[in-house]
Amino acid sequence: SYTSVISKEITGVLASSQILVIGTGGGDGYTSGSIQNIDVKITRGASSSDTTVRECDNYSNIEGGAYKAIPFSMSGLDTSPTTGSITYTIWGKKSGGYAAFRSPEIIIFEIAG
Repeated sequence: SYTSVISKEITGVLASSQILVIGTGGGDGYTSGSIQNIDVKITRGASSSDTTVRECDNYSNIEGGAYKAIPFSMSGLDTSPTTGSITYTIWGKKSGGYAAFRSPEIIIFEIAG
């Protein structure tokens, strides 16, 4: 299942705006078995089941009992469904082994419509 990596709220959003969300970060992972897969996604909202803005798989190529870096960088463009405040969250998920996300950053831009 997905784990929240970082959330941020943008305020004063205008109707019909587009929102550009950029997320970056790093971490490390370990597995003693097969190659580990890291999934990252951006949602509009604070729940992993909220509207997905962007989702991607980052194959960290961790194999054979060694710690390796798991960098990620992604962006997504969303159309504002409302005015006021909107929260965006970056989520991380691993398949097999251990993974820790560190030093995440999220940058949000409003592009007035």
